[in-house]
Amino acid sequence: MKNYIVDDMETLADDIIFELDHQSKVFKNISVIGHYEDIEPIIKELACYDDVYFISLEIGLSGVVEYDDEYILSINNEYEVFVEPAKRNDKYFNYDSEVLYILSDCSSRLIHCNLNKNAEVYEVDYADEVEEDYEDELIDDIDDGKYVVVKSNLSDDEIRDLLGRARDNLNHMDECFAEMDRIREIFGW
Repeated sequence: MKNYIVDDMETLADDIIFELDHQSKVFKNISVIGHYEDIEPIIKELACYDDVYFISLEIGLSGVVEYDDEYILSINNEYEVFVEPAKRNDKYFNYDSEVLYILSDCSSRLIHCNLNKNAEVYEVDYADEVEEDYEDELIDDIDDGKYVVVKSNLSDDEIRDLLGRARDNLNHMDECFAEMDRIREIFGW
């Protein structure tokens, strides 16, 4: 699963339209799974496009309708939009999507309900939430060197191992470059 960070849901809606506009003519279905407060701004943004048609809009007002779980918004390459609750009779139902954007606060069980096992799956986070999540993890006493904050599903030990191997590879490259410099000196290049 890849990470997809957005400033807001309107940006995600625009990115989906862009992807549909620039794809081949092969049928494509893109789905977004999120709660009411995430799906509503996507619907509003999609409504601004002349080519988009809402075929099914089964979404209620938050607090009015007795449904607080996830919704699935799907749009195909004909720009037909379908929005419906992700649960029926208190169980998640199966769907078919080539590209899936799932908000980070949704149940991971929804990923396994996708009938398309070759789907591109993205976990969607808001940029400001990602920054807040990692503010406490940044080290205050970092020297003037560069640092990177990475969100990962790896354990601390796996990350340390991966970074250790990367450091070893960089050290090996430094040794190779130093050897090349010595060869250049020998031959006067």
